[in-house]
Amino acid sequence: CQTEFEKRHQTAKGNEATRKRFHAFVLFLGELYLNLEIKGAKGQVTRAEILQTGLKELLDALFSNPMDDNLICAVKLLKLTGSVLEDAWKEKGISCMDEVIQRMKNVVLDSDRSRDVRQMLLKLVELRSSNWGRVHSTWTFKEATPENDPNYFMNEPTFYTSEGIPFTAADPGMSEDVPDVICCGL
Repeated sequence: CQTEFEKRHQTAKGNEATRKRFHAFVLFLGELYLNLEIKGAKGQVTRAEILQTGLKELLDALFSNPMDDNLICAVKLLKLTGSVLEDAWKEKGISCMDEVIQRMKNVVLDSDRSRDVRQMLLKLVELRSSNWGRVHSTWTFKEATPENDPNYFMNEPTFYTSEGIPFTAADPGMSEDVPDVICCGL
């Protein structure tokens, strides 16, 4: 891995076969970063910091050689690891993701890129602006009551009178119409 990493600038410029192998290496390191957990002395689980730094440098190499296939690889890597990398960088108080996104925006403005690749980059910028598609729920549980839930009575049982007419707890005057046998559960 170290040898491949050290050759990142040459391989990002290389022929198609060399770049394809480099892209596989980049995505492998992205997967490794997501799945490799290291237990600290106090039992806390962290990710390998060396891989954070390495992924940033690999992204730099890909954006420094903005061929379509390099940019597609960068998009794949960021879709895979972007949210986790950004969280880790924010925890350290550094804004690496802002730099990466700015480089992507600069590439989008470059008319030499294919329309499809520019579109992919724009979609990734949108994904990041939506917090990587994560939804933080602020919903809290409230006990359903007739006052706060219009569907409160929908789960109530339906009773039938001796004439076959249905009625529920939602019907006005229901308690007067229900025989004591039903009310008492006998």
